Amino acid sequence: MKNSYGIFESIFQIFGLRFAVRKSVAIALWSLCFIGLVDTVNAQTIVSLDQAVQRIAVGIEDRLEKDAKIVILDVNVTSKRLSDHIIDELTALFINRGKLIVVDRKNLNLINEEMTFQTSGEVSDESMQSIGQKLGAQSIIAGTGEDMGDYYRLRFRTLEVVSARVQSLLAENVNKADPQFGRLIQGQSFLNMKRFTFGVTLGAGFGAYSLDDIKDDYFEAGVTSPTAFLVSIHGAYNVNPLFAIQAELNIMVNNGVIINGEDKYLYWGDGHIEEDGSLYNPTLKESEINDVYTYTSLDVPILARFNFRPTPPLLIGVLVGPYISLPLGDLKNEFHYPNFSQKNDSRDDKISNVMFGVLVGVKVGYNLGPGYITGDMRFLNDFNPIAADYWGERDVKMFTRRVFAVTAGYELWF
Repeated sequence: MKNSYGIFESIFQIFGLRFAVRKSVAIALWSLCFIGLVDTVNAQTIVSLDQAVQRIAVGIEDRLEKDAKIVILDVNVTSKRLSDHIIDELTALFINRGKLIVVDRKNLNLINEEMTFQTSGEVSDESMQSIGQKLGAQSIIAGTGEDMGDYYRLRFRTLEVVSARVQSLLAENVNKADPQFGRLIQGQSFLNMKRFTFGVTLGAGFGAYSLDDIKDDYFEAGVTSPTAFLVSIHGAYNVNPLFAIQAELNIMVNNGVIINGEDKYLYWGDGHIEEDGSLYNPTLKESEINDVYTYTSLDVPILARFNFRPTPPLLIGVLVGPYISLPLGDLKNEFHYPNFSQKNDSRDDKISNVMFGVLVGVKVGYNLGPGYITGDMRFLNDFNPIAADYWGERDVKMFTRRVFAVTAGYELWF
């Protein structure tokens, strides 16, 4: 490594530079490259908040004599909660490791009042020396923080009280996605955050049902779904700015159309006269006969909700959790004969079970007034099929509901 600057020197030799000149320039360029490389490596080392504090504590200890008296003056970062947390953690680490003697900070407020000085900004070396002398400390520690976009950078310096000599300069990159850091960085806004959310939404769903016990030769074509409609109210408790628990009451009108098998005939032979005197056409294909099933359900999901705010007016939420689906009324069955002289028939089948399932979704909101205009996309998947009385047979498994739904609404935060 130490001779790698020879590459630069060889290049300069081609241009006829004198030995002393090319030697000096080559070393300077090599140094810049090496420093840039080190900075790049350090910038890529992004750790959690706890790891950063531990590494800073070890770095300070390594540069001080055993039993040196120290005081942590201030950590000037984005939030007071974050500052207090870092000071408390550093103090605990120094005390528990036992190498350094931590001077009690209780007298710091008295000294601040006496000097009409507040440790709320960049602290000068002279002020640090003066405070350290009044507290009887040999070394004094101060830190700052800066948002670097992809990470949060903590910088700490240790100053010798007597000589004002800088004993250490340390920096660590904190992962902004660290949940503990996210909670602390909110500062007072975290304490005063709006804890509850209430919203109303309307939407439509599109099903992808699957047949169960009733699937046979007559129903081999499966199930399609016309548009289902839903109305929903929800409430959420915001545990912190990033996470909430959300409960919903969703009333959904579910529709399923069973399309009968293709290229099969319901009857064979010649036409005949029905009892009402109408002529029955034997050429009607079974594929032209549809069974339409409709029922209304009350779905009650309990969801984990993860909130993200990429910019102040925007809100993005991710929803996931189980639900119970309770039928409201019977399963209405209509028989449609499009080319038939016979009229359509219908009957009501009693639903004999409740359904359970899982819901996943994404919500997008835009801040307007005290809340957000929202739109969300969600997928509901029942774990068990709906069961009903079917042509006199009890508890027949009909079909399993799967619905992709799109909703729009408004939610209040308070």
